[in-house]
Amino acid sequence: AFHIETARELQLDKISGARRIGLTAGASTPNWIIKQVYHALECGLLKKKGMVRFLAYFISKNLMLSNLCLAAGAASLAYAGAKIQSLRPDLSCILIASLYLLCMHTINHMLDRNSDRYNDPERAEFYEKNRVLLYTMASVAGGGALVAAWRMGPLFFVLLSCMSLFGVLYNIDIDAEPVRSFRLKKIPGSKTMLVALAW
Repeated sequence: AFHIETARELQLDKISGARRIGLTAGASTPNWIIKQVYHALECGLLKKKGMVRFLAYFISKNLMLSNLCLAAGAASLAYAGAKIQSLRPDLSCILIASLYLLCMHTINHMLDRNSDRYNDPERAEFYEKNRVLLYTMASVAGGGALVAAWRMGPLFFVLLSCMSLFGVLYNIDIDAEPVRSFRLKKIPGSKTMLVALAW
C-alpha cells in the first residue's frame, strides 16, 4: 500500500508488475485529484506495456474526448431504430442525429470548462489544448445538421434550429429583465429532459 497526496507522488516502477491495482481516497479528497491519479496510473502503466497498446489507448481516448465516438453511436442508434421499425434508413436522419449531437456535446463541454476543471480535469485540458479545432468541428457539424434538416423540409429545419438554440443556451447566462443571470442549467432536471429530447 502506498499513501500519496498527488499524482506526482506515484512510483509506477514499484507497481508496474501488479495484475490489479486498487485506488481509494478519503471523503474529503477532491474528485479532480482522484481522477488525476487514476489518469496517471492508466497512462503510466500503459506506456510500460509497449507502444502499440499505448497508441491504441491514446487514439481511443481522443475519440472519446472529442465526442466522435458519441457521434458514431448516435448514427448507429438512428440506423438501428429505422431497421427495428422496418423502415429504410434515411441518410439525412442518420447525419442529423450524428452531427447534431457532436455539435451540442462539444459546444456544451467548451462552455462548461470551469466545472470540468474540477470534475474532469483530463477533458478540461483536452478542450483547452484543442479549442480552435473543436470549435471548428462543432460549427461544421452544426451547420451540416441544419443543411440536412433543411433538405428534409422546413419543419425539420425549424425543429432542429429550436433544439440547437436550447442546446447552446443551456450553459450561457441569460441577463434579461426581470430575471438576472438565469441559466437553463439551473432548472432541476433540465439536463435530463434536454438530453433525452436531443437523442
